[in-house]
Amino acid sequence: MRGTDSDPRLPKRLHKLLYWLANEDVYTSDYVRGWLERMPPREVADDLLLIATYAQPEPHSLWHAIWRGVIMLLATTDSVSETGPAGRKAGTRAALLLANRNDPHAVAPLVRVFEPQGMWTGRYQNAIEAALHRLLSNPVRQSEVLEYADALRTLIAKIRRSAGKTDLSSSLADLLIAALRHLRTASAEQDAALLNSIAAEQTTKPNLARVQRAAIVLRRQPGDSRDPGV
Repeated sequence: MRGTDSDPRLPKRLHKLLYWLANEDVYTSDYVRGWLERMPPREVADDLLLIATYAQPEPHSLWHAIWRGVIMLLATTDSVSETGPAGRKAGTRAALLLANRNDPHAVAPLVRVFEPQGMWTGRYQNAIEAALHRLLSNPVRQSEVLEYADALRTLIAKIRRSAGKTDLSSSLADLLIAALRHLRTASAEQDAALLNSIAAEQTTKPNLARVQRAAIVLRRQPGDSRDPGV
């Protein structure tokens, strides 16, 4: 049976929740569902956010992937620590639960584990992408966006980098436009420069061209989170 390593930042009362989040796969366990139902909403948000700090990207190393595969085959136990794969899984699932509650605090941890590029794409990538798009489809105030503006910049960079010499998928283009729209609300000078850069790009690829048109519209708008109409 798997256990949890002690973490001074994580209260003992959350160790069982951490354990179940680390051992779930696709469906939410009975324990986690019951915990969500019986706990006050504010405490649920705070506790999930604490565990979501465990959501960290897997190392981009082929040797790490091979090593992890060997360990999974040979190990009979797997401690749930902040830096281990079980901890990262628990953190990701906690962030997804936060997103299901439309909590914008889920944006930063989800962006950390968002990885659209090839072999590094994780098992929860589709769920992470859908959750981020859902969160970024909601109108927000400038003060709210400022709390996770850096995460949005990271998300935008990851999506643009994933295109390489090809086009973006339609869903990634939608997510990129949503992120740009939210970031426009922050009205930061560096973000205006980013919009100008994207608007100036020349491309014949349909989805990248759609992103370019959105950037052109957004840079003409005052800082808000309205749909750019593309």
